[in-house]
Amino acid sequence: MACRSGTQLGSPDYVIAADSLYRESFRFLTVDSSRVFSLSDSIELISQSNNYIKGIARAYFLKGYVYDLNDEYDLAVSNYMASLEQSRPLEHYQLSIRSLENIAKIYYFTHNPSRAKEYYEEALELSREQMDSTRIAYYLSNIGRCLEKLTHFKEAQKYYKVAQRSYESLNDLPNMIKVEVYIGNSYYNAGSKSKALYSYNKVLIDGKGLPNESTASGNALNNIGNIYLEEGDHPQAADYFNQALAIAELPANTKNTIYNNLAEIYRHQEEWEKAAEYYSKVADQSSNHLFDRQFTKATKGLYEIYRELGNHDMAYKYGDQLANNMIPLLEVKEKLELHNQQYRLHQAEEKIKALEAKAAASRQWLINVSIISGLAILCLAGLYLSIRHRNKWQQLRKAVDAAYQKQQQAYHEAMKVMQDVKLPDPTSYKLK
Repeated sequence: MACRSGTQLGSPDYVIAADSLYRESFRFLTVDSSRVFSLSDSIELISQSNNYIKGIARAYFLKGYVYDLNDEYDLAVSNYMASLEQSRPLEHYQLSIRSLENIAKIYYFTHNPSRAKEYYEEALELSREQMDSTRIAYYLSNIGRCLEKLTHFKEAQKYYKVAQRSYESLNDLPNMIKVEVYIGNSYYNAGSKSKALYSYNKVLIDGKGLPNESTASGNALNNIGNIYLEEGDHPQAADYFNQALAIAELPANTKNTIYNNLAEIYRHQEEWEKAAEYYSKVADQSSNHLFDRQFTKATKGLYEIYRELGNHDMAYKYGDQLANNMIPLLEVKEKLELHNQQYRLHQAEEKIKALEAKAAASRQWLINVSIISGLAILCLAGLYLSIRHRNKWQQLRKAVDAAYQKQQQAYHEAMKVMQDVKLPDPTSYKLK
């Protein structure tokens, strides 16, 4: 009997209960993580007791999401991967894609663009199977960002331009503008400042008057300011930074970048108090210290300023804060890499099982062919003899012997083919 969710697994009553709890959890995702975790436990209990695989996958996903919100990235990735292992055999594409996407975001945020790219590529592949144009464009642009972090600038620009054309086909101007910022960044990081300025100015022109475009415009203004800062034109740089800060909806991470840039200007001008003021806006208010590069930059800046001024107590405070931040950061990165290796090993084992099944099927097919060919020869021989040579037993014996030899030859050929099939050794897989 099919349940509401379209699966045949589990009792319908339990399925309805698990699905209802799953839907209810979305009401609390961003407001009450402890409630979501409690609901996920209930979903897992109901689903495990009734072998409702989709429910189990959803429970793991919710737990991963809660850990993700609380910056517990190793536990988040562990649960997302557990969800993937359950959802993929069911071809539950939406849940699999969301797990892959969230894993990719964590690896990107924790400064591992190579790993992030792998998971974005998997999400892109599933999205193409589903012909989900919006997600395809989104993953193309994010693969471009990973390539940019890996300093593969030309390849990144190719992905950005394909993503931009995809958004254009969807008439999605806001995301086209967002990708234009990425294109500008790739030119800037590749050393082509004139091309970068062209892209940033294009963002400011195309985004003017558009709703919800403050982030792209703010990033463009900040990046133009960075170019002037690099060239030593501090007044012009400060002007662009302040224009960006004037945008009310500017995200916190962009604001922190600008605060640090302004601190650099004041520090260059030896206005130590002003520099410390802007660094403190980041160091004392940043919500996630562990992988926040702006926090690290601000903390380091404060340590150096107070050491320069001879304020050893404050220098020690920020120096100690900086040092203490590095140990857990390395621990989390190691755990994330371990989760990735475990997931890749699971994938390798699944591929081996598929190859073994294919080889077994090939073997059975060859054996069947050999038997059928032998029987066919026997039947033909018998038919021929029954019509024209009923009383010639010697010819019948020859026909039977020939048929038997043919059957044996076909069987030996099948065995020879099977000996040539080499199944991979699980330990030979090179984990990415």
